[in-house]
Amino acid sequence: MKRLILALMLAGSAQAAIIYNEAVDGSVPNAGTANLGILAPGANTIVGTLAGGILPGFVVPNVGDTYVFQVAPGTRLVSITLDSLTFPSPQDAAFGMRIIFDSEFRMLSSDTFGLELLPLFGSDAVGPGSYRLRFQTRDVRRARTPWPYQATFNVVSDEVPEPGSLSLLLLGAGALFAVRRKRQSA
Repeated sequence: MKRLILALMLAGSAQAAIIYNEAVDGSVPNAGTANLGILAPGANTIVGTLAGGILPGFVVPNVGDTYVFQVAPGTRLVSITLDSLTFPSPQDAAFGMRIIFDSEFRMLSSDTFGLELLPLFGSDAVGPGSYRLRFQTRDVRRARTPWPYQATFNVVSDEVPEPGSLSLLLLGAGALFAVRRKRQSA
């Protein structure tokens, strides 16, 4: 009975998950995108590295990783936290990195931990829809040494629990209380 109640309680809780890791899922192609799909409620983390090199005969003005994702109806994206960003050298930090959310961009010019990105773009939260996030250097020569980063998308559900779900939770808590009280009196 305790396991059933615990399973019911945990079923509704959001779990943190790494939804894209370049070391496991492969590098995001410079001219392409990684599709993250529909973000689940909870913490959805991406782990990546900006890295590039100059190929003979090719001019690549920017090195970047682009992610496309959807926020489902009934949910909101309440934050995108840049958990970490490490510039390989002070010169790279001074040069900066662009973060582009949809069509707007902002520059970062220092190692960053815990920076909330949505307020940089004038938003506290975004609702249902399709979005694009890009991490980009301004010069391929700056990305010969890897620039590791990690970001977390935090999604919340707007849905209110049904009265039936709340009743089941209260019934389970009552049953747990009754079992405990019976053991104490025995």
